[in-house]
Amino acid sequence: MDEELTISGGGLSVPVDIAHTYRGDVVLNLVSTLGSSITLKTNLGSDSGANVVGIYPDTLAPEESLDQFSGESSFGTWILEVSDAYTDDTGILNSWGLNFSIVTPGETITASEGESPIVLSNMTNGVTYTCQITAYAGTDQSEVVELGEVTPSSVITYTVTPSAGEGGTISPSSPQTVTDGATVAFELTASSGYALESIGGTCGGALSGSTFTTNAVTQDCLLLIKFYDNSQGLPPWLIFLMSQGAEADIGDSQ
Repeated sequence: MDEELTISGGGLSVPVDIAHTYRGDVVLNLVSTLGSSITLKTNLGSDSGANVVGIYPDTLAPEESLDQFSGESSFGTWILEVSDAYTDDTGILNSWGLNFSIVTPGETITASEGESPIVLSNMTNGVTYTCQITAYAGTDQSEVVELGEVTPSSVITYTVTPSAGEGGTISPSSPQTVTDGATVAFELTASSGYALESIGGTCGGALSGSTFTTNAVTQDCLLLIKFYDNSQGLPPWLIFLMSQGAEADIGDSQ
């Protein structure tokens, strides 16, 4: 390597192309210009697949972290030691290389599960993450699968504030937090001698039996429920006229 860079965490990758009839036999060690060494791959007798082709640590999982070279210089001679202690299978090192880059470390979120789904928590909204899954054969890292990029976004919520006047109740009665586009159902109950008069506010919606369901909520809204005294069995429009001083003849029709 004839260019001098100071290696930083995540700033070194190693592409390899090895043709081999039983890749579990292959052992790879990378030695820096300072003589420090890490193991990229150990022998794994249960891995009977062919060839070792990929990039450590992007598509292949190294046995030891390449970040152990952090702080060293890229300049000088690097050595990839390739060995196979078994005689029954053979292989050829077609090519290998070193990729150096200057990386600004970002936030790392990890999770471990034995099966799907794998849930990641505490990610920062608006930040783009590169996602990958590392598979294990027992305790040995076997493969890294790149899943691409994801940018989490915040969940938009609104508040539905219900209110019921004298003569009845609404349940739930406290302000409800809902996600954008969701609906909320409320149970309306008139007290003895009272009946439902009107449903107002800014939420909109529909009444079915005693259950009122709002329209899809796309902003903060109010739900205003009114009840009227129905002890005399009169309709609300007539009670309204009487409250305004109007006279009404409710005798039997002939």
